[in-house]
Amino acid sequence: MNDYLSPVEMPKVDFDSPMATVLFQLERFRGGASPVTTPTPWLSQIADLSGSAVPAGLPCDGNIDEEFICGLRKSLPGDYGAEYRRIDYVHGLMWDLSRFLGEKCAPQYDFLKMAVVFRRFLWISPFVTENDAVAVLLGMAMLRRLLGGRPVLFEPSKVFDVGAPDDREGLTRRCEALLRNLLGELHRTSRYYSVDCVRDEILAPALKAVVDRRAVTSEEARALAIAVQKPEFQAQDLECVWQDRFLRSRSIRKMLDAGLILAQKDGGRKYTLNLGALGVQFY
Repeated sequence: MNDYLSPVEMPKVDFDSPMATVLFQLERFRGGASPVTTPTPWLSQIADLSGSAVPAGLPCDGNIDEEFICGLRKSLPGDYGAEYRRIDYVHGLMWDLSRFLGEKCAPQYDFLKMAVVFRRFLWISPFVTENDAVAVLLGMAMLRRLLGGRPVLFEPSKVFDVGAPDDREGLTRRCEALLRNLLGELHRTSRYYSVDCVRDEILAPALKAVVDRRAVTSEEARALAIAVQKPEFQAQDLECVWQDRFLRSRSIRKMLDAGLILAQKDGGRKYTLNLGALGVQFY
């Protein structure tokens, strides 16, 4: 423990070590990832269904520092809020963690820094309650910024292990395990950024299952098939299904009430599929 009370530092990474290989692959992923081309309605729903969406009230802007971390805790329920545990060295350790967060490092070590902060925070566990949850939110916040604000589409627990805290010797090993999990999840979920993949491999089979269960009428099935092809559609796109304008409006309202589609905004005239209603899962 005495060693852990010393200032937090970046672990040394040998050029030919397994950690260096993982960091190189993560950096390639960050630099070579294609721009987001999947329409925002689908991406945001995938994030919601995967459990990685930003919870309401979560601070998203500003520097990631001690104040930001306390804001994460305040966004969670609990009587103690951001109150620290009554241990003398907690305030000093949190100050030091904030110092480490503010230090610049070479870009190739950005992901390692995120992993170190996550593991270090877990060891400090400064708050009276909810330290595990704050650690995951902190890791996700850092990761989103590393990925340029793109939605993170995997279940956080698949990357962030809140198991037993490290001893000093185990820090590098646990960070490497976290980063390997991250790399695997980024590769696995990168396909969800492709319109064609989401449409052909996920939504079309889900719609077929809904139709096979006879959970929708034949006209609704045709309308939903159009929605699969046009992630953001309007009433006029469904004219080939319902020629009569009044019947078309009434049918759209029925699908909205049934949760099959979602309005893009209150009172808006643009719609998108409700992925959850189709039974789509992302984990």
